[in-house]
Amino acid sequence: MRKLRKRRIRLVSGLPISEVTNRLRSYARAGEANYRAVGFYLLELERRGGYRPGFSSAVDWAKVRLDMPPKLAQELLRTSRKLESRPGPHTGG
Repeated sequence: MRKLRKRRIRLVSGLPISEVTNRLRSYARAGEANYRAVGFYLLELERRGGYRPGFSSAVDWAKVRLDMPPKLAQELLRTSRKLESRPGPHTGG
């Protein structure tokens, strides 16, 4: 039986907004396994205003563009804020 490998996701800050939104869509489609990446890129989108024009927040953007429940988007953002304040390999970049 083949052993499954854990796929590493490299989180890169400062990408063009178009790439941030592409990664958000891709990771969101993959589901819970990629929630860390979704939260990271939602936070990028929020901080850089990449949800504008057309949306009032990154949470609203995620609701429409990713079909994500607002509470989940809020929780992913909250978790990403907490994680980035901790030292360690999860900080991306």
